[in-house]
Amino acid sequence: MIRACLLIMLSISPALAQDRCLRLPEAVDAALDWAPQVAVAGSEREVARSRVLAARSRNLPQFNLFAQAGIGEAQPIDTVRDDQVGIRGNWELYSFGQRQAAIEEARQTLRAAQAGELEAQNDLAEQVILLYYEALRTARIASLQRAQTEGYAREAETITKRLDRGLVTRSDARQIEARYASSLAEQELADLRRDQTQAELSVVTDVEVTCVEENSALALGQSLADVLGRLNPTEALLLAEDSAYAMLRARARVRSAQARLRGANRAGLPTLSLTAFVLGEYDDSDLLIDDRWSQEDRVGFSVRQDIFTGGRLRAERSESRARLRGAAADLAIERQRLEMEVRRSVLGVQRQGAVATRREAASLAAFDRLEATSLELERGTKTITDFVLANDDYYRTAIDEVAASWARDQELVRLASLTGLLLEIDYREVREPAEEVRLPE
Repeated sequence: MIRACLLIMLSISPALAQDRCLRLPEAVDAALDWAPQVAVAGSEREVARSRVLAARSRNLPQFNLFAQAGIGEAQPIDTVRDDQVGIRGNWELYSFGQRQAAIEEARQTLRAAQAGELEAQNDLAEQVILLYYEALRTARIASLQRAQTEGYAREAETITKRLDRGLVTRSDARQIEARYASSLAEQELADLRRDQTQAELSVVTDVEVTCVEENSALALGQSLADVLGRLNPTEALLLAEDSAYAMLRARARVRSAQARLRGANRAGLPTLSLTAFVLGEYDDSDLLIDDRWSQEDRVGFSVRQDIFTGGRLRAERSESRARLRGAAADLAIERQRLEMEVRRSVLGVQRQGAVATRREAASLAAFDRLEATSLELERGTKTITDFVLANDDYYRTAIDEVAASWARDQELVRLASLTGLLLEIDYREVREPAEEVRLPE
């Protein structure tokens, strides 16, 4: 039900990209199209599929061609040729479940490989989306930092003129100059973090990223919130245990190990086969016979039973039991890890929204304070120190608001990844938000 609602809500045409900045659907598609880790998982799936075909081939008859040529001396001066050529067939009819166990082991290995491929795609999509959000966050913070630097530059120019007229003290002027120099350094660091994030996103997507578009990311976060934002930890955990690709892979490995153990336990039982061969033999020992080729046809049943294998069967059973114990332990570990991450993500989704609301209120209050302080500074009722403190407080709270505005969406993406919903989204059909979403400038 949850998946159906998600797909319905996301089935709306996308808007055009803004100034050809990289959009979220383009980023995800580009990463999935070329990612080497996805190609590795795909090759493992193909290997597993081939093993299924090989295991199923035991249900069909097997034929092979054989031939031999021999020359020997019947008399000191004569040679005798004894050549043979033929076709041999073997059809295993009954093996006390050995064939079925081998086929089931191969099938479950294939399912594990298929889940592993989807898990690789899911992890990559999560990585790209979180990087995309980080690129938006760092770009916005760099813009805020640049605005603060430009503001200090204007104040430094104004304070220098006022210092020349003797309207302010030298310490006040030096205070503004120091803050301007410090804001320049902060701007360099903010630009560095933005460029580093864009470079990392460029490597993951194999597309040179110079800017990222915001609306598609906001739309994805809103759509995920409509579906996952109302889940409590128990509901989210049940959904994750049922749909998470890591859990599907771990459960398939357990079933594969169980099938392997069944096959090992039956390996010492007899097998019944239908055998047949057609043999043609060339014999020139009798010179009176014109036709020296003779043919022999035979059909029958054969039974194969291992009597002594030097401990091989016992070792195979021991290995199979150990594999099963390891697979069961891996499943328990995966379930424990999943529960921990789901609970953490659900708490993040529930709390980060309130954090973002409080950050926004703090930013608005700090902005009002900065405006009031600027007016009072012009009237002479506030000092330069008051202005610097109000300015720093506003930009600090504005940067905190930017970080909080993306934190909830990031938690939603992690929760969607854990619950197996992330790959079900058609990112090319993510709707745009109906109205402008406010972010601090």
